Amino acid sequence: MIKNQKTDQHKHSQKLTEELKEQGEALHREINIIIQRKHSEIDEMNRQHIAAIEKQKDVINKAFHEIKHVIQDLKSLLDTGDVGLVSKYRSRIAEFRKMPTILKISLPNFLPKNINTEEILKQFGSLSPLSIETKEQRYTVPSSPPARPLLDGWRPRHLCSTSYGDLLVIMETAGDHVAEQTKLVRYSGSTERQSIQWNDQGKSLYSSGNYKYLCENMNLDICVADYDASAVVVDPWGICVDSLDNLFVAEQYTCTVKKIQYYQ
Repeated sequence: MIKNQKTDQHKHSQKLTEELKEQGEALHREINIIIQRKHSEIDEMNRQHIAAIEKQKDVINKAFHEIKHVIQDLKSLLDTGDVGLVSKYRSRIAEFRKMPTILKISLPNFLPKNINTEEILKQFGSLSPLSIETKEQRYTVPSSPPARPLLDGWRPRHLCSTSYGDLLVIMETAGDHVAEQTKLVRYSGSTERQSIQWNDQGKSLYSSGNYKYLCENMNLDICVADYDASAVVVDPWGICVDSLDNLFVAEQYTCTVKKIQYYQ
């Protein structure tokens, strides 16, 4: 269960990161479009400005050329003795007194606005808050004959919870003083997933005694201390595994707790 939750959390985190990246790229694209549009506006204004300057230049050059031509004609009249040509001459001084128009151009300016981070956040999007709730879990071993007829004659003794949330239960048949048969059952919720009782030779894996303890180590191995069978050490009384996967066994008659080195 914990492993699945971590896997789901990692996948969801990757999904959120990818969605943020895509949204950021979309925002950058829109900003680049706006910048390109402004560049196009600047280019168009530059074109209009240059065209106006060139037009003004052409008007001035034309006026200069005509004045130069008139001056040349006046020089020719001064050198001629033809009274007829002099009498036909019409002065253009009044025309040339009217100077070409002057361009009055207001150059554009960029007027940046203050960047409103809050507005950008609203446009970008937001993350919904993280919600963490705890839900109580209960393990129930059904004992009703109609629902679980295989429990007839069996009674639960010792149990432990696994890292995946399963429940391991030592089950024994009812006897006067000691168990007649013993088996280990794995439950997922109220569903039996596994039953361990016999070895490959058809013999019982566990003694008929009442004192048995079990746990699961970090490698998902099931460890059982069988008092009457002395299966782990002489006269085992209890067993557990710590967070570093060390195996500890309690001995009844020596009144000691021993750390056991074991191999996979």
